[in-house]
Amino acid sequence: MASWLIGLSLRLKVALLGAAGAAVALLYLWGRWKIAAAAATSAKAKAEALQATHDLEKRIAERRLELGVKQRKVREQLAKRSERDAFEDQGWGP
Repeated sequence: MASWLIGLSLRLKVALLGAAGAAVALLYLWGRWKIAAAAATSAKAKAEALQATHDLEKRIAERRLELGVKQRKVREQLAKRSERDAFEDQGWGP
């Protein structure tokens, strides 16, 4: 192997070294691109999960508000019934 390298001309050695350097640079850039693509995919998945969580929290808050309004109405109706029940069977009213 060493004798084969010694027998090559300097011009060919420089060309091979340049080609090897270019190949290493391209492999490095390809690896960085793959890592960046994986990070972007992960970030997109996290953003979608966060948006889904936000939407769920919003629906829960709206539902709690609706239930609070319904509970208030029911409590008001129960309070009115208990007021009416206090005067029933006492002979008051029609």
